[in-house]
Order: sequence, then C-alpha cells, then structure tokens
Amino acid sequence: MWFTALWALSPSAYANDVLLLWDTQQQDTPTLVKALEAAGLDVTWADVPEWEWDGTNPSPDGFGTVLHLDGAEPDAKKGQKKYYYNYKGAAWDQPMPIEGQQALVDFVAAGGGYIHEEWMAYEFGDHGLMADLILLRRTSGDEGKATVTVAKEQAKHPLWDELPPSFAMQSGFNIGSAAVFAKDPVTVVATSDRGDAVVVRELGDARIVGFHHTGNYLYYDTFTDPNVQQLIVNAVLWTTQCDVDGDGDDRTGVCGGDDCADDDAGISSFEDEQCDGFDTDCDGTVDGPDPVDGTTSYADTDGDGYGDAAAAVVMCAAADGYVADASDCDDTNGDVHPDGVEVAYDGLDNDCDGGDLTDVDGDGYGIDEDCDDDDAAVNPGATELAGDGIDNDCDDGDAEPSMDDDDGDGDCGCQSPGSAPAWLLIAALGLVRRRA
Repeated sequence: MWFTALWALSPSAYANDVLLLWDTQQQDTPTLVKALEAAGLDVTWADVPEWEWDGTNPSPDGFGTVLHLDGAEPDAKKGQKKYYYNYKGAAWDQPMPIEGQQALVDFVAAGGGYIHEEWMAYEFGDHGLMADLILLRRTSGDEGKATVTVAKEQAKHPLWDELPPSFAMQSGFNIGSAAVFAKDPVTVVATSDRGDAVVVRELGDARIVGFHHTGNYLYYDTFTDPNVQQLIVNAVLWTTQCDVDGDGDDRTGVCGGDDCADDDAGISSFEDEQCDGFDTDCDGTVDGPDPVDGTTSYADTDGDGYGDAAAAVVMCAAADGYVADASDCDDTNGDVHPDGVEVAYDGLDNDCDGGDLTDVDGDGYGIDEDCDDDDAAVNPGATELAGDGIDNDCDDGDAEPSMDDDDGDGDCGCQSPGSAPAWLLIAALGLVRRRA
C-alpha cells in the first residue's frame, strides 16, 4: 500500500502532529483524516470550524503543520449529496477571525508548516494578514475535471512521491497563478489547464503548500481520490519532515534542529566549514572561520605588513587586518618588525632579531659592562695600555707607566720623575761643544 512506502522513514524524523482547521466534520473530511493517520501522522481536529478559529481553540503551538480546509457548501444541489453540519453559510464565504490569522502568521514565523487549498485565493482580500502565506492569486474559478501535471524540473520533489506524472481529478478550482514575492519566491510544482495547481514556498524556516483545488465542495468527492490523498499526505510530510536530506541533522524551526539547508546532505551543523560559497557548517556565515581547506592568516594590528604568530586564523580569504606573514615580534608597534631599523639601547627589538642592540661595537660586552661601546678594543676583557689615555679594560681609568723592568730586558723603559731622556742630554752636550 502506498502509505507504507511513505512511512519508510522513522516517525521520529517528523514533527508529525497536524492541526486540522476544518470546514466540515462530515462529507469527505473523515476520509482524508484516515489517509493522514494511515501515513503515521497524528491529526487533531480544531474545536471549531476554520471561520471561528481564533488561534486559541486550540493553539497551533506544538504542532508540526496546520492543514487548512476551506471549501464546504451548506447545501448540495437537489438530488445530490447534502452536507450536514451545524454552521450556517459556506466556509469559503466566511473569513477567519483576525486573531486566527495572526496566530497562523506567528506559527509560520516560528517555522511551522502551513497548507491551504482553494478558496483562500478567493478570500485573499479578507485575509490580508496572511498575504505571505497564501501562495495563489485568483483570476476566476471553475469546477469539474482537471488534469494535473508535474513540472518537469520538479518531478523528484517530495510532493510528487508515489504519484504519476499526470492525473485527472474532479473538484472546484482556482484559475490563476502563483503569487510573486520579492524574496523567498514560490515554486510551481505542478500545473493544470486551470493554471498553477500545486505551489510551495520556503519562508525562513517554514514550508508552505498551496493547492488550486478545494475539497468538500458541492458534490465532488475530491478527498476520496487516492491521488489527491497522496498529494495531501506528501504535503504534510514535506512541511513537517525534519530531516529531508537524511544527514542526521534536523532542520531549524519547528523541528528544533540546526540544519540550515535540509535539502543538501553536505550542509549541516555536523559538517566542517569549507570554502565552497555555502554555509557548510550552518554557523550563520558563508565560508566562515576555520574552513578545512582555508588559508592561515595572522592579525596585523599595527598595520606594518607583518603578522602576529600568536593571532592566527584560518579563513577562505584574507580579511582586512590580516596578512600571510607571521614574523612580527611586537604587533602593537608599527616601527617594530623584521625590516625595522634597530635603535641601540631603546629597550626594543626593533628588527625582531631576538633582542635590543646593546653591543654596538660587537666585542661581546653590552652597555652594562662596556665603558666604550663604540670601540671594540675597549671592554672588560681588553689589556690595559698604560699611558695611552684610554681605559682599555674598563676598570675606571688609564694605568700609570710602570717603573719595573716588566719585560726583563734590563731596561725599565722609564725615567725618574723630573729627569730628561738620555738622548736629549747627549744632543745638548754636542751643541755646547760646537759653540766652544
């Protein structure tokens, strides 16, 4: 039986409670309800007919979808089936209370599903609050027989599961076309000789289905048609199914999951972000942070073109303030980077070579020890040269000449204080003799 095929998925894969806003509890509504229940769906009848429903009798909260029937006539033609119910007037000629309309709008905004049939297009003017939910616009109406044909590109849509490409049905029909919206457009799944016949819209987290046929209208037993039953069951399943793509992540909204694209098994909150133009991991950002195939970039806070290795991010494309380089040793100072000019003794590693320049002459002694950091020959390890006027070994002064024969050559290399050098005495003596 076709219901078995439909229920191949686990019941847990659906938010499977259906609120039925009915036009009559008799005629063929019970037949439709049995078809829905045979597909594993739980159906709750509203406490009152749809034109008296105010959103509290009962509230739609907690249901997966609302199925809205709106076609019953108070009387059939003479000699034909009569519809017995206790409300005066036709369902299609009595608008839903404003409170009920608002409740449906809020329900759909929260991700709940909504399915409407014909006469909602007819009553469009009386349901202004529901303008985003009514997917068909009316030119005129008709009744009788129509052949419904799935659009070629929609042949695999879930609404057409277990259905032939075309089938004939009898009902009252809307003649018109799909509504046009600036965003979240309507998709035409099937057409008939009356115009657009089956249309759908994904509005935020919600799914909406619109049919151009009505159900309990005049003498047409529309809901006893197996193809129509199948179509409505498919619509309920599509609006309430929580994991259409089977990736294990329920869709957002009424299902309470995190799957932001439940028609693509490669997109879910279980996936890693990829640089593919989609929000692969459903974090709310297309090609967001930490993609598995991204490029590592580094924050360049000071704008010097060099990044901070400690501030790395993986992105699909480098964002403003990030660079591919990771060699900046101080990302708060634009003058400090590998190409910076080292300034001695300023306490900064201006060129990021590992430290400040504190040994200008390169003799191995820093400014704390070297008494002349411009002369490599002057440092604490140098040999003091007496009398050269330089503190060669940084011991706080030049050394006095020695009076000792330090080199053992028999000459102390010095003279007594106040005495003249020997060569000067000899020269003076020669000058005296010449004058004599």
